[in-house]
Amino acid sequence: MAKQSGSKTSAAVRSLIAGKIAEMGYYLWDVEYVKEGAYYNLIVTIDKEEGISLDDCEAVTRAINPILDEADPIADSYYLEVSSAGLERELKCAEHFEKCIGMPIRLGFFAAVTSEYRELNGQKSVEGILAGYSDGVITVRIGENDVPVKADDCSYVRTVCE
Repeated sequence: MAKQSGSKTSAAVRSLIAGKIAEMGYYLWDVEYVKEGAYYNLIVTIDKEEGISLDDCEAVTRAINPILDEADPIADSYYLEVSSAGLERELKCAEHFEKCIGMPIRLGFFAAVTSEYRELNGQKSVEGILAGYSDGVITVRIGENDVPVKADDCSYVRTVCE
């Protein structure tokens, strides 16, 4: 397999390991390839209904290490980190939003919002209940109102642990 770099690395790794992780009974939440200081980290985030333990992270690490070693999709040397998605997790794709409907979320914006919805107007972040997601629009219930927010306007969307 040709070695990958940049944004293609996460997708290449995801395609290599997704089947094995699903076979083990876990959900592959995210794959990130990031440079932190002088080091590169491959961060594989997993989840399951009952939550993730250290033993789960170790089992997944042992299972995917040989797959990654054989395919060798990353040109640089890196540290592999397998972790839990956690209670307060970032929502990045449609599948994440669908899994978290009905949960409390916090949305951060790139700049204070100018909106017809008073719940958003002038805010840099808001909290509410994730009511829906469709075609790049997040519907967040704030008080009694369902407020549409373009995902592209958000710097982050995370679940909130109450």
